[in-house]
Amino acid sequence: MCIRDRYNTYVGTLACTLWALAQPGQEGLVAELREEYRLAASSDAKALDWKGFESLDLHTKTFNEALRLYGPAPCIARRVSPNPIELGNFHIPVGTEVMIPFVHIHSDQDTWGGDAERFDPRTHFETPPKRGEWMPFSDGQRSCPGGGYARAAFVTALGKLLSHFDWKPAEGYEFGLGFNGFGFGPVDKATGKKQVNLHCTPRNKH
Repeated sequence: MCIRDRYNTYVGTLACTLWALAQPGQEGLVAELREEYRLAASSDAKALDWKGFESLDLHTKTFNEALRLYGPAPCIARRVSPNPIELGNFHIPVGTEVMIPFVHIHSDQDTWGGDAERFDPRTHFETPPKRGEWMPFSDGQRSCPGGGYARAAFVTALGKLLSHFDWKPAEGYEFGLGFNGFGFGPVDKATGKKQVNLHCTPRNKH
């Protein structure tokens, strides 16, 4: 099964997450996610009300971790206003366009620890990050208004996909992130194709 990155919202990030969860050593996390979703949804795992959705704490942490490592926006441009900024020894005048490097902020070992490159939502989001440490949707009054929708779509899709399918890495696939015309997305480093390759098999839950 091939999951292709077609959107720069939750789709590419979800594909990256399934790849990360399919890696050896993540079986415990996958089992916890499945159990959390089972408890939150109805007995047949086909319905999830708002109360159940809000109880998906580990799913939300997984969403946050996925955006930390695989967010579609590697950086964002902002113009200094309404006052100049003194940043260390630098004077940044009004009107200057600056780039905020999310990809470096989200991999800073002073914030996330020596294992910052590892996919570990339980550890990295054990406590909420401070302002400015995690900002895949930017921050403040100009933050992305689609963040809540992305979380809802990601969390419910992830719960369904893990509940009903087992995921294994495809042989020969080399995961990477590449520029897709707008931002970062999954890419096969071996072929250059913008995709995630995984083996997907239905689960027998009985």
